[in-house]
Parts: sequence; structure tokens; C-alpha cells
Amino acid sequence: MPATTDPPEKPEGHRPKTRLERQIEEILERAERDNPLPPPISVEQEKRKRTPNPLTSPRVQNIGSSARRWLTVSPFIVAFLLAVVARAVSEVSPFLAHFAVSAAVIAFFWPILESIRNKQSGTPTATMWRGRDMSDLANRREYPTPLEQIRQWFRDRRSRP
Repeated sequence: MPATTDPPEKPEGHRPKTRLERQIEEILERAERDNPLPPPISVEQEKRKRTPNPLTSPRVQNIGSSARRWLTVSPFIVAFLLAVVARAVSEVSPFLAHFAVSAAVIAFFWPILESIRNKQSGTPTATMWRGRDMSDLANRREYPTPLEQIRQWFRDRRSRP
């Protein structure tokens, strides 16, 4: 028997790919060749990630943020408590008393220091939209406002003979 050249039977609902689908698949294959996915993480690597480093434990990291939070929320209470501590240890250790008093002064002026630092951090004071200053757009209009159009209409009417 002669061999048939009939195409293999396609399952129902299968349609040939369009040109766009072929191009998309080609682009995706090329992107995957250029930037392959990283290998999966092994169990040992994941265990190493989970073990905390004693130097960067959450307790050590939270000391600074906790002090900052207390200074932000209630700087006057912190300053008062540091002044009381300074008075209490002034007989035992003058150096520790001076340190506590210095910390109390810093705590007292902390809100002012924070406001100065936040102003200098580069946060824009002007409202921006698409990279443009909105206050600048309000002053420089391309088209006159409806009120300006009415005024111009009256001016034109007066100037006509």
C-alpha cells in the first residue's frame, strides 16, 4: 500500500496559530534564552536564610526604632524622665549625669530637629502631575477660563463701532 500524506488528525477545537501568536511565542522564547529563570532554591539554602544572625536580631534592630518612636510620640516625657535619671545619678557618676542631661536636651528639641530634617529630605512642596508643577500650570493657562472669555467678549463688543 502506498503511504498516505494526510496530515495527522488534530483534536477538535484546535486551530492553527496566527502570525501574531507565533511572533509572541518567538519573543518569549528569545527573552527566556537571554534571561533564564534562576534555579530553584534548595532546602539547605532556605534553612540558611531562616536562621537569624545574632548581630541583626529583631531585638537589636528594634532598640533604635523604639527610642525614635518614643521621641516622636512623647519627647517631653522622655526629656523629663532623662532629667530625673540625671539628678538621681549625679551623686554617683557625674559623667553619666551629664550624658543623661545632654540626652534630655536632645529629646526636648527632637520635634524641631525632625521637622527641619523632613523639610530638607527633598519632599516636593508643590503638587506634581506628569512631572509638571501644578501651581505653574494654574498660572500659565493655554486656554482662557470661561470668565475670561466673557470679559473678552464684552471688551470686543465695546471696541466695535
